[in-house]
Amino acid sequence: MAGRTPEETVEMLVAAFADGDGAGALELYDVGAVLVTEAGELADRRESLAAAIEAFAEARPRIDTRARHTVVCGDLALYSSDWRLEVETPDGTARQEGRSTDVLRRGADGLWRVAIDSPWGTRVLDIAPKAEEGRAG
Repeated sequence: MAGRTPEETVEMLVAAFADGDGAGALELYDVGAVLVTEAGELADRRESLAAAIEAFAEARPRIDTRARHTVVCGDLALYSSDWRLEVETPDGTARQEGRSTDVLRRGADGLWRVAIDSPWGTRVLDIAPKAEEGRAG
């Protein structure tokens, strides 16, 4: 189940990842959702999105996220946050940080789900493939 607000959905997503619950995390994504990877590639099919989410959840990342702003327009929300991530690796604790720019969509059930997950925010725009230009929603 997704959240009643965009922020609640993000909080639920962070918790699912920390619990290693890839299936639970995937339920928080819209059916046609897109994930932008750090390399600027798109996981834009349900199978590739599920694989990316499951792999990330397996690492059980600890994510601290702080919302910068949320702009809601009807059934769409633009959500931006600063985040820090820690994950245990064989070599110790790996850390990353970034600024996300995400779009959430409110479904007919009134719940918000992630439609575009861009954890690297605008940082990937210079390296992202132009695939999004040819993609029909």
